[in-house]
Amino acid sequence: MDKFMKVFLIIIACVIGLGTALLYLLHYFFFDSAKRPELDQKELVELMDDELCEAVFFRIYDKMDDDSENLDLVSEPEKKVYTVLEYMYEIDNGGICQYLTNTMGQRNSLLIQYLEELGAKKNAKLFQKLIDNNKIDYQMLDKIDSEEGYAKADKEYSFDKYDEEYGSIQEEEDILAICAEYIRKHINEVS
Repeated sequence: MDKFMKVFLIIIACVIGLGTALLYLLHYFFFDSAKRPELDQKELVELMDDELCEAVFFRIYDKMDDDSENLDLVSEPEKKVYTVLEYMYEIDNGGICQYLTNTMGQRNSLLIQYLEELGAKKNAKLFQKLIDNNKIDYQMLDKIDSEEGYAKADKEYSFDKYDEEYGSIQEEEDILAICAEYIRKHINEVS
């Protein structure tokens, strides 16, 4: 497959991913919220890992007045869970480029610290390597709106390679499982 086609497919996947995420968020906030019962701590810890992490993530987001910049409104354990899950959700949805673009590097050092504290040391090392080896131009990332723009950023920062490495690490160091375990142990502090 030639490079243009690969970049084109990546852009299409990102657009589909962003559209899916937007529809999910619209559904979650405007349709499900009225029907969604507030679960108590006992009910929360009994959820499957993905449901538990999602429920706690959105509870924390609600505490931040629906603005991810308001981390100062939540406890330290909540910051840890939110920051790490945000990283995972963004990468799973649109890759490291999406995470970096959406956070503009504002929580890079916190993310590394929290990944290490949770025991996701391989994930922390991979992200640290990306930051250390690249002088990332967040203004340029914010302006990516074409295949050519993504291709330029990917060539400079090797986003596809990062996403592949991230995926392979998840098989042995699953961020979702790690966060779910942490949440269950600290349910009084994160719900």
